[in-house]
Amino acid sequence: MRQPLLIFLILSFFATSCDDMMKEDPVSKLSISTPDDFEFALAGLYHQFAELNNRDLCMTLLVNRDDFAFTNSGSFDAAHGNCTKSGYAQTPDETMLLSAYGPLYKCIACTNDIFEKSKDLNHQDPRIRHLLGEVYFVRAYCYFWLVRLYGQVPIIDNVDVDYSIPKASFTEIYIFIESDLQRAISLLPNSNDEARKKYVTPHRGSAKALLAEVYLNWAGYPIKNPSMYAQSASMAKEVIDSAAYFGFGLMPDLADLWNGKHELNQESVFSIYASFALDFWGINGDEPFVGNDVDPTDIFFMISYNFCKSVGIKFYNAFPNNYRKDITFMRRRVFISKPPCVVDSINPANTYCPPKEPIEYRYNTISACTDMYFRKCYEQFNVSDSVLAKGNFHDMINEHLKVIYLFRYSHTLLTYAEAKARSGQLDGSAFEAVNQIRRRANRVDQQSPSKFDLQAGLTPQQFADSVVWERAWEFCAEPEGRWFDLVRLEMVANLKNLKDKNDGPAFPLTPNMETYFFPIPKTD
Repeated sequence: MRQPLLIFLILSFFATSCDDMMKEDPVSKLSISTPDDFEFALAGLYHQFAELNNRDLCMTLLVNRDDFAFTNSGSFDAAHGNCTKSGYAQTPDETMLLSAYGPLYKCIACTNDIFEKSKDLNHQDPRIRHLLGEVYFVRAYCYFWLVRLYGQVPIIDNVDVDYSIPKASFTEIYIFIESDLQRAISLLPNSNDEARKKYVTPHRGSAKALLAEVYLNWAGYPIKNPSMYAQSASMAKEVIDSAAYFGFGLMPDLADLWNGKHELNQESVFSIYASFALDFWGINGDEPFVGNDVDPTDIFFMISYNFCKSVGIKFYNAFPNNYRKDITFMRRRVFISKPPCVVDSINPANTYCPPKEPIEYRYNTISACTDMYFRKCYEQFNVSDSVLAKGNFHDMINEHLKVIYLFRYSHTLLTYAEAKARSGQLDGSAFEAVNQIRRRANRVDQQSPSKFDLQAGLTPQQFADSVVWERAWEFCAEPEGRWFDLVRLEMVANLKNLKDKNDGPAFPLTPNMETYFFPIPKTD
């Protein structure tokens, strides 16, 4: 399979055109003297932000997570009667795993340049205020990634070049992120309805939801300030209480998040939107199925990263066998079997060939020799026999919009539930927040009590542990998923128990197991 190229367009439906967004270094070559200049410069900022969301950053985010196994297809060892994985699906090296550091600071430099060049604009103009809020939001998010990936890093908040700036403390970095998000909250539009682009550009609710996530991580490792759990719960509650006003809510059907029909939706708090042409992305018809044939009405094309083809064995087997498992993984396979023809030796013209029969398999558990794939990494298309026969995929998906969720409203619900428990405030509202997620996972009414709910009587620790696993299942294979939870809860050392031995060997470069953070690249 040809390797997919970088995500070349992020948040592509801004007021500026796609062509404008892709111009080289637009910010550094422009003055900002009008609101239109500002919007064009902001398009350049989002272009820089796109560089953060390529294959290399995802390699860093997914390293050593128990939901992923970075291995190729399994093979059967006849001599020993067992299955083994054959090797890396992708073989990362230090350059790849540490490559997010530079683009993050490049994006930050872009935000600082915008602040400098827009300082003479009328900051009382609502349009300018909204644009400034977006810049603060993006800078905060970049530092949030930096501190969680690389630990203590320098804080750069101006355009002056100074290579002697020391690393800031963890607390200083989190205070800086909080400050930027508080400014964003004061400047951004009030809601999705007032956002520059509905469901795409951030608004006040987006910034509050991100700040709740910041407080949740602030409470955990490495700062371990438990008072921040109450802050996280309080901020998340503000978002939940005003969800209808902000334009947030759970999608009623989990499938609608990834079926290609509802990319712009109420559950997205902040996401990457990429529209692409088939040739540019290098997508082909290498669907993840084996057997004689594949049901031509059930074709999936991978439009994400090749390592999404490997699922952690223990993680999959522990995943509840519910509707969410159907949506998350390719656990349903339809094979087409072709029975042998009945040959009429006397009159060959009367030879009868029975029609192909579909055979459906569902995988509740997997082993080392089972190829399993994340359905979230694929898009499903209904393909006619004629299109399939001609291979005319251009007509089918030449122009298509793909969403990669960074934060969803379900993050806010689960963050609220966990933070309430860890701050000693466990109550019915926390149970209801997580139970809405559990009900949707089992395809029952989200607002009505069900047999799938977490039941009263759990201790705060038991409840919090349940929420952490709910986060693992809900957000697996997503950038803001399992790795950051493992770090903040100091669970990385337990990965040896969470992963199967057949998930593959450790990466050549791993985080410092004493600090859990990646080293700053030697080239910096």
